[in-house]
Amino acid sequence: MKKILLLVISSVVVLFGGGDIRYVVSDMHAYAMKKGNANLLIEYLKMNDMLDIFHLKQKELGSSSHYGAIGDMKGYGIGGVYGLSDKTLLHLKYSKQDIGYGAGTLENDHINSYIRYQITHSDFAMINATAVDIGIVVNRAHDLSYSDNRYLEPLATKFLHVKSTKITKNDKGKYRIDLIHSDGTDDYFFNLTQKPAILLKDMEDRSFFVRAIGEKKITNDLYVALFLAYRKTSIKSTITVNDEIYKIAKYLNYNARKSLDRDESRISGGFNISLDWLKMGWELTYTYSRYDRDEGLDYIKTNHVIDAVLSRKITKNILAYSGAKFMYRQFNGEIPYLYNKYTQTTFDHKYGYVKFGLIYRF
Repeated sequence: MKKILLLVISSVVVLFGGGDIRYVVSDMHAYAMKKGNANLLIEYLKMNDMLDIFHLKQKELGSSSHYGAIGDMKGYGIGGVYGLSDKTLLHLKYSKQDIGYGAGTLENDHINSYIRYQITHSDFAMINATAVDIGIVVNRAHDLSYSDNRYLEPLATKFLHVKSTKITKNDKGKYRIDLIHSDGTDDYFFNLTQKPAILLKDMEDRSFFVRAIGEKKITNDLYVALFLAYRKTSIKSTITVNDEIYKIAKYLNYNARKSLDRDESRISGGFNISLDWLKMGWELTYTYSRYDRDEGLDYIKTNHVIDAVLSRKITKNILAYSGAKFMYRQFNGEIPYLYNKYTQTTFDHKYGYVKFGLIYRF
């Protein structure tokens, strides 16, 4: 009997081993890393028509010409995990995403960091390992300007609470804005020397979260983890107009600078499956999230996210991987500051992107 137990405990496979897991791409595990072990990850993110294998852009966004339409995306990420002790690890990842957003490009900086503590570990328990994460997620964007009439006019109509907005330019290069109210009356700004623009400024969100994870070792090659998380998010952003219009609007008693600051909370849960098969690592993570937001911001309350990755060893210490991320309600909750009372009706679309990367194991 003792020989059998020793054989089980000492068994190792290509990706996983003993009381800890040699993390691949997914970090959704309850097992800890050994003290001093580390993974460094570098990845490239991309979405365009050529890589849109499920035709999500064409089906979901192809006819969208509104200011909140999501288009192509490119980006990169760098990060890793480090075993602080045999029960504690540190995760840190930074990524940059350039996303087609209306007529412009949204440049988003993303940081995800947490500390994980393994609470229990037993090869003979129903749940072989449990852990808890405490962390922070930050998104921050460069200011974004809308000056194309296709996007500016509908956004201005919502922003200024009027029936319709019309922007024209005369032969002297001066601009005119007509605001039609629901009662048919008309306000107008004329002889504008600056091209009219609506600006999204100071876009940022900070989230603090706690997450519980339980993991089961089904076989030496198959691990299944379940997780449940609570996240509290503080969002800051401002919508305004260019200086010339702002001065005129203020004189005419239009509120042309509005704060979109708010807080929201999220409960999410899901599972991760990690499989070593055919000398490759197969990983699938599913997450369901539900959001609690202020009154009037409940058009889209949920999201489903699937993250799938296939990895393979190149050398003893280097792995290459490719994968894809699918979001049922695009970046709802993934980039919280994007969701507000002016954009919430644009989130009823699917979106996804592919990723390629390398992992170096220390």
